[in-house]
Amino acid sequence: MQQTGWGKRFAYALVASIFLVFTVFVVAPLEIVAANSADLIFGVSAVAPPLCIAALAAAVVLALVLSPFKGKAHAIAIAVVVALGTAAWLQALLLNKGLPLADGEPIDWSNYDKMMLVSSTFWVCVIGIAVALALRFPKRMRVLACAVAIAVTFVQAVGLASAASSSDKAISGDSYIYATERGLFDVSSKSNVIMFIIDASDYYVVNDALAIEPSLFDKMSGFTWFEDTTGSMIPTRYALPALLTGVHPNDPDEDFPDFVYGMYDDGSFMQDLNDTGYGVGVYSPNATWTYQLMERFADWTINYRPIDDVTSEQMDQLGTVAVLARCGMYRDLPWPLKRFVWYYTDELNSRMVKTGSEFSGDVPFLIDDPLFASKLREHGLSLNEETTGSFRLIHLLGSHYPYVMDRNGNDVRPDWTSIEEQTIGTFTVLGEYFDELRRLGVYDEATIIVTADHGIWNPISEYLTVPPNPVLFVKPRQSAEEASKPLVRSEMPASHWDLQATILEAAGAPDEVVALHGTTVWDAPKGRERLFYMTNALEWEGDIVEYRIDGDSRDISTWHPTGRRWPEWVEK
Repeated sequence: MQQTGWGKRFAYALVASIFLVFTVFVVAPLEIVAANSADLIFGVSAVAPPLCIAALAAAVVLALVLSPFKGKAHAIAIAVVVALGTAAWLQALLLNKGLPLADGEPIDWSNYDKMMLVSSTFWVCVIGIAVALALRFPKRMRVLACAVAIAVTFVQAVGLASAASSSDKAISGDSYIYATERGLFDVSSKSNVIMFIIDASDYYVVNDALAIEPSLFDKMSGFTWFEDTTGSMIPTRYALPALLTGVHPNDPDEDFPDFVYGMYDDGSFMQDLNDTGYGVGVYSPNATWTYQLMERFADWTINYRPIDDVTSEQMDQLGTVAVLARCGMYRDLPWPLKRFVWYYTDELNSRMVKTGSEFSGDVPFLIDDPLFASKLREHGLSLNEETTGSFRLIHLLGSHYPYVMDRNGNDVRPDWTSIEEQTIGTFTVLGEYFDELRRLGVYDEATIIVTADHGIWNPISEYLTVPPNPVLFVKPRQSAEEASKPLVRSEMPASHWDLQATILEAAGAPDEVVALHGTTVWDAPKGRERLFYMTNALEWEGDIVEYRIDGDSRDISTWHPTGRRWPEWVEK
């Protein structure tokens, strides 16, 4: 076989290397970003430049590594690289059925043994055939491999362009609005209503944590724990808007997507809260459904701001490249290797943004409890002079997986703790926040609500067998003596549907406005029935079932399907 010069060998190697790197480290990550643009701080147009620069550098390095090989060895090397790229492309297209969601829940990989065998066999066959052809027809195979690489690269580029152009964020760019940290670490010198959402913190989970750590509530003086509490909706994507509107489905003939996207139009809570004169800060990326709604949140809140205020200088480019590379490998690698590059969605935002312990009002807000704790410890809280008072809703990870915080509120990544340890850590951080309120002299008169967006959620396709009971702790405006008393427990039948009236009353809204939002937690009548809307779904699509609870919500026998349901969810 006549030897090919280094220049041609490098050119062949570069084509093959670009194909492999482009497939795994450009196409896969950018398609993931485009598909999840509503949940991510940075869109395709923002992450593509650093990602493409890193990918090009990696392709050149790989080509330099391959180019010294000569003769059949060079042909085999080119064939293997193209085979890897082809297998990765086909893996994503054909062999990822049932791929676990990247939501942070621990995965039992032994449940996927069949897919691992199928995927491994496929990859071995693709690579084996490529090597065999390179041994038999080295020159032809090298040309054929590069032709395949160019063709598939073109196909993927067209698909990527389509996905990117359909991403609102990619085309809206500097007009995109996001929840920032502005106002997160200040409270009013006049009056405060503070609401913590500790995600997925269920009555039974918190009781287990209390059994391990008896001092769990030591910092929660003046609080009442409403143990018999029902939520509103489940999961978070429905529960947060329900908490901020008080709106629930009424007409079973209404398309459920129409209801969801119209919740803020149908409810006046946010506007009524603004009318009290309170400065409103909502620190959660899960409160809004659409970019148009985010524009309304920019009017309602002090902290929703255009992404142009928080973009380039806040992006951690190395972190962005690293986490997106993992995303690409998780999607495109064979099943046996996926466990080693598994990631969770919230990790994308936390790795893309320069966080550390920097303190800036225009830093995008991330649901990252150890980060929140470190900033609180470093900077504490300060007083503001908002006209009437301050309302703050702060969304923490709470008892939700992944469990990456210890009982002292410290980050243990890449290790994990447990749901109990993380829950204890959440209350440790809350206690430190309350101590800051005491230091500033505003704890006693503050109204503070600590609740979960929902209780335990085990996605099901039938009816509930375990009741989801979000915790609910409330401290009203009190005298110093009352605010110093230990936490008490109440058996009053509370509900998330009571919180809108509770907040508005605490913020000084007129009685007639408060009455429009129902009763407060303090006025909930004994023996009343409560409504809850359960997502009976194993995946995103599913149906919503209305439940009536006619007794103690911790007893599943008191939960009854009313027969009203919204059977189909189709994302718009």
